[in-house]
Amino acid sequence: MIKITTGETFTPTWNDNDKAANPIRVKIKYLNAEDREQCEQLWLSNKVTKRGVYTKMDLSEYFKRGVVEFENLAVEVDEKPVVIKTVSDFLAYPLPVELYQEIAFHIRDTSGINIKN
Repeated sequence: MIKITTGETFTPTWNDNDKAANPIRVKIKYLNAEDREQCEQLWLSNKVTKRGVYTKMDLSEYFKRGVVEFENLAVEVDEKPVVIKTVSDFLAYPLPVELYQEIAFHIRDTSGINIKN
């Protein structure tokens, strides 16, 4: 039997966030095969020329498809506090690219399948 979980709460390590009293946490869902196909890098070969090309891995698709909700993420925008809860909220502001990448790569590198040989 294959045991599957559908998601997790991820605590990014960016800027020592994982050591904070109230760390930023991200609820993520594990991507299914169809979602992954829309995100991953693929090798497209041409049998006639024996050449090929890699398509781009799309971090924004991993991020948009995998993030469910943010916890404990607030920013100050033009001297006003703003709570970030959704992907749309996060992408509406120039937040740190390192945090964005860490979350997207975590979604790319995880799945809900636990297979024991």
